[in-house]
Amino acid sequence: MTSLADVTAKFVEVLLDDEDLEDLLGKDPAGSTPVYDRWPLGEHVWLPNVSISVVGLVGEVSGLNDGFDGSSRSEWEFPTVQVDVWAAKQDQRDSISELVRVALFKAKSEFRNVGVSVDASARALQLGL
Repeated sequence: MTSLADVTAKFVEVLLDDEDLEDLLGKDPAGSTPVYDRWPLGEHVWLPNVSISVVGLVGEVSGLNDGFDGSSRSEWEFPTVQVDVWAAKQDQRDSISELVRVALFKAKSEFRNVGVSVDASARALQLGL
């Protein structure tokens, strides 16, 4: 079973492994590529950067009569993982956004290994857990 921590770690790993994205983002004051698994609250924000966060979670169970009919309770979670791109200029933000979309789509088999399905269209990237 994959946890949300595994999924967000996979997002960060995939984005950090993309050389084109690394070149465009540069390095933050700590010498790291600015791809964060959370919004850096209370810290000086380095631009440009990419932050990954889980912004919503919807749960569902198989039914109310599980205890009586012998079936086991199945729980499904439908999280929303948000990827934010921050930059000082709009064209830089758009360039980084496109590289993020391409990097995530190229890694669809890696995401499949942690239980995430990836589908991309010309304008959007759909991720399903």
